[in-house]
Amino acid sequence: MKPAFRAIGLFLLVALPACRSAGPIREAREQARMGARAARFHLYAEAYFRFQKAAALAPADARYLNNLAVLAETQGRFDEAGTLYKKALALDPKNKKIKFNDDKLQAYLKPPPSKPPAP
Repeated sequence: MKPAFRAIGLFLLVALPACRSAGPIREAREQARMGARAARFHLYAEAYFRFQKAAALAPADARYLNNLAVLAETQGRFDEAGTLYKKALALDPKNKKIKFNDDKLQAYLKPPPSKPPAP
């Protein structure tokens, strides 16, 4: 009977931390869901707050940084948006949505070409 208790104890020792580690990811998803809902209602400050929490809970998820960058753009904070896009691309360099958003921001920030002088 003692080996059975050891097996159960070993299982709990391994399984419980794994269950607990799913908590922050689940909470990050919930924060992101609330952030997306707030953004749909044009509550951009609330959405930004929620995506900040999501990014803090799941720092390896580039999608949350991308959403923060989009919201920063919406609020006119273009330098911050560019920084967030760069961080998101560092985490997920193959993500086409993030690359598209960053390219769009860079094109917007590029100064217009100067006109040649009139003859």
